[in-house]
Amino acid sequence: MKFQIFLLLSFLLFDVSYADNVWYSFRNKKNELIGFKDSKNKVKIKPKFIFTPAKEFHNIIAVIEDTGNNKFKSYFLLKNGIKVGLNSHYIWDNSPDCESDGTIRFRNKKKGVGFFDRKGKVLIPAIYSDATPFRNGMAIVLKNAKKMCFNGKPYSLKNRCEHWKWEGGKTYLIDKQNKILVENFWYVTDLNWLSVKISDKLMKDRIWDSFLGTDGKYYSFINYEKEFNIWIESFLKSTDIKSLNDRSISELSVWSKKNSEWLYLKTEPFLKKHNSLIIQNLDLFKKGKYQILKDSLNPYILDLKHYSKHFDSCGNSLNWKFPVYTVLFQNEYKNSFDFLRTDKGYKLISLNLEGIKY
Repeated sequence: MKFQIFLLLSFLLFDVSYADNVWYSFRNKKNELIGFKDSKNKVKIKPKFIFTPAKEFHNIIAVIEDTGNNKFKSYFLLKNGIKVGLNSHYIWDNSPDCESDGTIRFRNKKKGVGFFDRKGKVLIPAIYSDATPFRNGMAIVLKNAKKMCFNGKPYSLKNRCEHWKWEGGKTYLIDKQNKILVENFWYVTDLNWLSVKISDKLMKDRIWDSFLGTDGKYYSFINYEKEFNIWIESFLKSTDIKSLNDRSISELSVWSKKNSEWLYLKTEPFLKKHNSLIIQNLDLFKKGKYQILKDSLNPYILDLKHYSKHFDSCGNSLNWKFPVYTVLFQNEYKNSFDFLRTDKGYKLISLNLEGIKY
């Protein structure tokens, strides 16, 4: 019995250290092939991949190799060198999928979309037409849908089209055991997956969206858009520099027209310097003369030392955790404020105002 407990503890300790031991991608300068190093700069995989979306290697990644003679091999790779899912990448936004919540999507060309777990085992079989990544143990899946080209004809080998959409089928909310939690679950991009509450009654607060589950209970999520609309209304009631500074990160991103680049300026002195102009614009917003647009963090214009945790291991913005909302005057980006939802609430991260010159 003691030996069994020892084995179990050893396995758990190994599993934790294995998951925490992140490797980082790097390129060979001569041939641009990609490999991976650990945090101590030790090469774990010599450069041999022509492509992978992964900037960090946690458990499982999608890779592509050039095997010569204009032939390529794509698969999913584990840290122990095991390869799974040959030629079954799930392509999203012209790129293979990235690990999310300990899973990664794959596509069987004949059967559909499924999920591998972090150890490369099939977690969800390829029975779905399409699926979102898992987030907080849940994913939205589409079943029995058909690809339709915009010319109204079904997508096929004879009728291939660049632009198409899914038609028909049913959407479900599932868990990692492939259990259907909610039937006819419509796709909502503004749900806070980490806020889920399961209850016998509907949530009455207006920032929540509720869905009746297959078990008779309600699955409720905070809706980011509704939440931000209420927050900005409250914020605009006290439009002074102190309240704005309290609701800002330590450095703001400001566009420099002179240098055609983004500057990162200390927040408090910047707000004090442009006090009157900022308040003037906020007063216009206060009168209801503004529009709100949802956005996401742009890694190309941000000082990433402030935002590293806001991106996944492939460098994609985690906007399902940290959405950005742009408040702009008369639909013009030349007068706008960008707010990021952080662990401490919504914070100003960037602004662009006419009259501010750097």
